[in-house]
Amino acid sequence: RGNCLETAIVYKATIRHGTEEKHYFGLAGGTFKDRYRNHVKSLKHEKYKNETQLSKYIWELKRENTDHTLTWDIEKKSNLQMRKSGLCNLCLEEKYAIIRNKQALNKRTELISKCRHRPRPNRKPPERN
Repeated sequence: RGNCLETAIVYKATIRHGTEEKHYFGLAGGTFKDRYRNHVKSLKHEKYKNETQLSKYIWELKRENTDHTLTWDIEKKSNLQMRKSGLCNLCLEEKYAIIRNKQALNKRTELISKCRHRPRPNRKPPERN
């Protein structure tokens, strides 16, 4: 839909089959296009089926020969600014989207995961003998 180069977004994948509708929420710190490519890989190649809850669910539908549609939307545009909690706004927005949606496929353990966007402390190179 022309939004593939958007950055710092929470996106929503909507899976419809029959009368059911499920949602998967994810975030893209970089471009959505890069994140989408990873999803496509896990949806096309069975050896990557366990990479996300979305791919697990889609592969389950494929095994059952269930017709389904998958659409993508931007749920929220955010930023990577850090808060005192050590989480960035983008990670908090994703967690909020998961909490407020009862049809979310996301694992609840994602709610307690660490921020992947936190700057890493400078590390000393290993000493050589």
